[in-house]
Amino acid sequence: MTAAETPNPGHVSGIDLAVVGASAGGVGTLEGLVGRLPADLGVATLVVLHVPSSGVSLLADILDRACELPVRRAQDGMDLERSQILVAPTDHTCW
Repeated sequence: MTAAETPNPGHVSGIDLAVVGASAGGVGTLEGLVGRLPADLGVATLVVLHVPSSGVSLLADILDRACELPVRRAQDGMDLERSQILVAPTDHTCW
């Protein structure tokens, strides 16, 4: 089945997913990585950054300025979408 044949071509199923993680010192590396991703990437991308649970993460804002893909802070119940980056909130260990 092609994306054009699926009922919701933006909805991710199967293995159309990339996950990237880094420690607190990896913001620059994540910024460089997403800056190289094409706008038509075609997979959902999840980003996790190890930061203190009491910290406020600006990672979504930083990555959004660095790339052509839309970057959002992940929230409970959000759908995964192709060609979108979701950044895990602080103090969460799983999706």
